Amino acid sequence: MSFQTNTIWSNSEFQSSKFQWNNLAIIDNIDGKGIFAISSLSGQLHIFKSEDVIFSRNFKRPILQLVTGNFISALKKKVLVILQPYNISINYLDYNDNTGHYNLCTAFTHDLKDLAYSMTESKVISEKKTLAKIHMYKK
Repeated sequence: MSFQTNTIWSNSEFQSSKFQWNNLAIIDNIDGKGIFAISSLSGQLHIFKSEDVIFSRNFKRPILQLVTGNFISALKKKVLVILQPYNISINYLDYNDNTGHYNLCTAFTHDLKDLAYSMTESKVISEKKTLAKIHMYKK
């Protein structure tokens, strides 16, 4: 899997956004073409297949971090966890054969009482699943 990040970052939309090191997540690899997500602190989420944008959404709140993994055992594919200051959501990418478009479906969402600032993940190899711990400031 390879892609040219200089092509993506040269886009004027990305030059005006603010990114952190944890705003990039690799979701999948289909036919040697990587599917990855890039988010920004302005709330923009873009999902790419190679260098083509296949999905975009403005969450209207900062996206602090993206993590991928097998967080839901009932789903046999990786999910995308999106951490925002007062919300966490677990999403999966779905392809509609009829329309030929990708959609980001929410499997789980939870509002947080305290302000989140980061998330760490750990993989349980024997059970083929991923666990996440959210780090928050206490009020």
